[in-house]
Amino acid sequence: GRSPEARERGIMRLLVACVLFVAVSASPRGFFMQQMAKKAHARHDGMNHRVADLRENTHNLREEFDHRLEAGKQSLNLVHEVEARVHRMQGDGCSEHELNCNDHGHTCLNELLVCDHSVDCPNGHDEDDAVCVNHVSTGTVLEGDIDHSECMTDTHEDHLRITITGESRLNWFSSVVLVHAHVKGHNTDGSTFEHDMDGQYYFARKMLTLQPSADMENRLGVICKFYGRLSDRCHLSVVHEATLDACMQAEMAVHH
Repeated sequence: GRSPEARERGIMRLLVACVLFVAVSASPRGFFMQQMAKKAHARHDGMNHRVADLRENTHNLREEFDHRLEAGKQSLNLVHEVEARVHRMQGDGCSEHELNCNDHGHTCLNELLVCDHSVDCPNGHDEDDAVCVNHVSTGTVLEGDIDHSECMTDTHEDHLRITITGESRLNWFSSVVLVHAHVKGHNTDGSTFEHDMDGQYYFARKMLTLQPSADMENRLGVICKFYGRLSDRCHLSVVHEATLDACMQAEMAVHH
């Protein structure tokens, strides 16, 4: 038989061997797991960077798109404005109180038959949605600086603001919108003036007219013609009621 000391030394060797076996067996697995964790973190960081780059690129593309879209809108508005100016100078073959049907026969239609819920143009142009838009609905504000004014001898207007305060459209007279407006102006000497005026909006001519109110001694009316397909500006003239001669001109920005 073996002595107790020999058995104890044998047990110690066995324990040491077991510890070494476990260490040798566990070490590669631990190293592998560490490497996998590092790779996972690296991939995660890489994905975060790529996502950040994609977001930045998307943001830049959106800004570029918005910029080009706005530039395109401005260019289109300029084209429409030029078209409207040419139309005002050359006309379209119809009288002032008629609508051109834009058909092959160059049909001219009386303005009172436009937007009356009955098709009169051969192509139905007189009832098109684009024609029958009320550009001066309640709440609309027309505002601009005065380019030229000779209406008053002692004062000169330099700014005008027109607010549409009400509107109505009669079933039996739907080609015209009846409007109420509050007109406020500013003179070069710092004084101001205000009037409440009634008038009409004509679909066929895309034109707002305001008649002088009873309290206006100088009896001045207002005419504002919209530029073709544009709804955000109109050309304003202030005219003498008796002669319709213009004594003031302004380009008005229109806010709906």
